[in-house]
Amino acid sequence: MTIAAMIPNPWVGLPLAFLSHFGVDMLPHWNWEPDARPLSLLGIVLDLILLEILVVYLAFQSPLKLNLAAGAFFAILPDLLEAPYIFFGFNNRWVKKLMRFQKGLQNRAPTLPGLLTQILLSALCLLILTR
Repeated sequence: MTIAAMIPNPWVGLPLAFLSHFGVDMLPHWNWEPDARPLSLLGIVLDLILLEILVVYLAFQSPLKLNLAAGAFFAILPDLLEAPYIFFGFNNRWVKKLMRFQKGLQNRAPTLPGLLTQILLSALCLLILTR
């Protein structure tokens, strides 16, 4: 069950989806540092493609298709807001504050334990979402 399905009112559900990003950042996970190198860009593109496939799959199973898609967008919005700074050097004080705040919440784990945590949590979430 997603936040959008549990709270279909977008005035409540979408801000909660946005805030959920920071809650998930507090869970131990591996976190790579994106930059403008081709391999990093490829990783980001693949990550977004996988996210889009998952959102479309889940949306087709839900009567709240638009809420689900909007909730997914708002949940990744903190990372999307950082993209202009990371890739184009766009210097904005609000984005810098967001990045400092988000970095302070990150619970970074070493690569192998962090990836295992992410895989287990992702599998659990998929199990819950597809019920």
